[in-house]
Amino acid sequence: MKLAKIGSRSTYHRLIKDLSDWEYINYLPTQNPTQKTMVRMSQFCTSSSTETGLTGTLMQRYCPKNIPLTLYIKHSKQYKLSKERKPKNELEVIEYFKLKNWPSLNAVKFFNHYEGVGWKIGGKTKIEDWKAIAANWMLRAEEIKEKPKLQIVSKNTDYLITNEQKNYGEPL
Repeated sequence: MKLAKIGSRSTYHRLIKDLSDWEYINYLPTQNPTQKTMVRMSQFCTSSSTETGLTGTLMQRYCPKNIPLTLYIKHSKQYKLSKERKPKNELEVIEYFKLKNWPSLNAVKFFNHYEGVGWKIGGKTKIEDWKAIAANWMLRAEEIKEKPKLQIVSKNTDYLITNEQKNYGEPL
């Protein structure tokens, strides 16, 4: 099923039955799941010679007897990986931050943060390009500088105390 890229068993059995109905194969299913099902392929061209002058059946020409019918297919597909997933060392990050006119303290903070989380975003997604993450880090640092800090009101403040000097002799 994997070789034919058929995902479900029902599709596989439907296709096998269709091939059997069309007489491309002889399908002999078994009721016992431990026994193998027999499938025989039909040979349509059995003449010994063809128009091109080659002798033998089509099966012998395209599938010689000395080669096994099923071959092991090794999938050695190599995926392109970004070489810039993470920097080589801290000095490379500091150099990049200096190139962008940022202090080296921010570069060290950036490197230590992402080194601590294993160069992942949100703890799950691996970083594809660390320079893009560094640029985003710089943008967020600018936004944090621009936002005014909100004063945190403590829970135990006394709202009756004021700094204003009041004149209680003056009528309302």
